[in-house]
Amino acid sequence: MLPVFDHLLREQANLDFRRRRRECRESFDFNGISDNRFKELFRVNKALFQHLCEVLRPHIHHPTHRDKVSVEQKILVALRFYATGGYQRSVGGDFNMAVSQTSAHRYIHEVTNAISEHLSPQKIIFPRTQREINRNRELFMQRFNFPRIIGAIDGTHIAILKPNVDEHIFINRKGFHSLNALVICNAELKFIYINANYPGSNHDSFIWRQCHLRQFIWEEYQRGNMRGTWLIGDSGYPLEPFLLVPYLNPPENSPEARYNNAHIAARNVIERAIGVLKTRFRCLLRERVARYSPNFVGELINTCVALHNMCIDFGLGQDMENWQPNEIEVVQLANVHVGGLLGQGNVVRNRVVEQYF
Repeated sequence: MLPVFDHLLREQANLDFRRRRRECRESFDFNGISDNRFKELFRVNKALFQHLCEVLRPHIHHPTHRDKVSVEQKILVALRFYATGGYQRSVGGDFNMAVSQTSAHRYIHEVTNAISEHLSPQKIIFPRTQREINRNRELFMQRFNFPRIIGAIDGTHIAILKPNVDEHIFINRKGFHSLNALVICNAELKFIYINANYPGSNHDSFIWRQCHLRQFIWEEYQRGNMRGTWLIGDSGYPLEPFLLVPYLNPPENSPEARYNNAHIAARNVIERAIGVLKTRFRCLLRERVARYSPNFVGELINTCVALHNMCIDFGLGQDMENWQPNEIEVVQLANVHVGGLLGQGNVVRNRVVEQYF
């Protein structure tokens, strides 16, 4: 009889625990949190949170009799995870979220999928109209005195756990498992392109050669639509007529050296944007190590990038505007030939130097 009695006691204790957790969850009111504290906890302000609830509500399961967690609470659980990168169990029990580890896992996936599918395509937009292109070029010129730039490109590694399949292709040159996400940002630190589909062993230049955006730009360049408009990247990328990279070891005080200095200052925006992104949403930090499948981590990256852009739209960009990277890693990869475009790239870059530096 004693084992049966112990089992009944444990069952009653579990029921009492779930009841207290439900009461705690139902009594939680985010409006009672100060604006500053809300931003500290969730990395977004209340206006952006309410906007997310409005646009995501049709794409998130509504509470049932069995699951009384509201759409607002599901989004808060996901935001808290993005902000901290903590374990699902601790996130679920953090700051009166009062949900189990299993529920936290489900809500994080549900909200992430909804944002990645329905918001990311609307919030991460590469400029394609002449008006959008001109605006991006003007911003780079105003802030960095570098002409006709629409974006800065770079890759960033997001650490993941050792995958069960093809784990060797996820080991990057620094020796840990990751996804290598190719990102492009504008002068406002907003991301205008993201490709988080490649394992960490792939080099930045390889990902660039494979991505559909490069094919689009190349086709537009051949039609004459993208001529005189450039991206900028470090020396790990190939020199192309639409992608400008630094000169290697130019003479001091030469026009090429002045070009390099302006190039570094303008390209710094992508380093800053990546730093702000990972500081704001710490689930992307290497120290956190995303404990999910590579496919879901790709969705997680897309989600955080979309939220980063929305933070800027909702006035949360200035709080990290002065953030600076500790160091800028320069990858030297000279004379990369891609489809015979190196010669054309040299002509374009030399013309830029002659006209502006």
